[in-house]
Amino acid sequence: MALTQHDLLRLLESLRSADGLALVREVAERLLQELIEAEATTKIGAEWGEHTDVRTTWRNGHREKTMTMQAGALELAIPKLPAGSFFPSLLERRRRIDQALYAVITQDGGREVVGVMVGDSETEVFWAQFLRSLRERGLSGVRLVIFDSHSGLVEAIRKIMLGVTWQRCRVHFVHNVFAVIPKGSAEMVAATIRTVFAQPTANAVRAQLDTVADMLGRQFPKVRAMLLEGKEELTAFADFPHQHWRKVQSTNPLERLNREIKRRTDVVQVFPNPPAVLRLATAVLAELHDEWIAFPRRYLSNESMNALYPDAPTVLPATSDD
Repeated sequence: MALTQHDLLRLLESLRSADGLALVREVAERLLQELIEAEATTKIGAEWGEHTDVRTTWRNGHREKTMTMQAGALELAIPKLPAGSFFPSLLERRRRIDQALYAVITQDGGREVVGVMVGDSETEVFWAQFLRSLRERGLSGVRLVIFDSHSGLVEAIRKIMLGVTWQRCRVHFVHNVFAVIPKGSAEMVAATIRTVFAQPTANAVRAQLDTVADMLGRQFPKVRAMLLEGKEELTAFADFPHQHWRKVQSTNPLERLNREIKRRTDVVQVFPNPPAVLRLATAVLAELHDEWIAFPRRYLSNESMNALYPDAPTVLPATSDD
């Protein structure tokens, strides 16, 4: 939808009186709104009030959408359609509000969701605030943190959870490796790296990583550097009971929780504000948490947990996933 002469004059007047970030916000807000309306016109097949043979639906008002940028909050209006749905592709990458989710394996081998928080980005500040909130609520004695090497999370863990052992997710690491090798070599490289995690002892795990780094380094020197640089974090699992290895090498259990949240939030698509996202995510996690508690199927067995906590009270037997 092109700006009319009247709209142009109003915009010019507002820009004259604005300065600094206010000027940036004014221009960005107007530009984004025009692009949103243009995309809606393409989907509908007609301009406002225009009758065409290719029209598929019509506008039915707008819904408000606040978009947060470094320059400030932009107030946008998303066209509503009576038939079908519409969300601007321009905003698609910003639609997901990042969620911090922390699930733990308890001392008796069970699983619990101990916290969830919603924010605009996964920065160090965001993660530090989340981790501090867990600590203030009494979280302590953490032995191992499994993470995806997100820079903001890494820095926050270093500052908030001093002395904890880190395990870098093997799945995310392999995906990072794919970014520096030809697509045709991906299967071979992934299979070679997987041999590191199939060794029977801690010494064998670390020796195999060195061997794999040398093997792949002949053709892919960047992969060799990544393996050697991340050796300590990739092999941290090997210092824990062997029965735990398969379950603490990656963030896969947490990813399953995230997929369930995503499945439920995709139904809603657009949330009016962060608290609305938090309410839905919390409800989903509460359901999953209750399932873990209601069905006594421990994630890790008593015997394997006793190796970590030999002085812990005896826990009644229960079915285990080990």
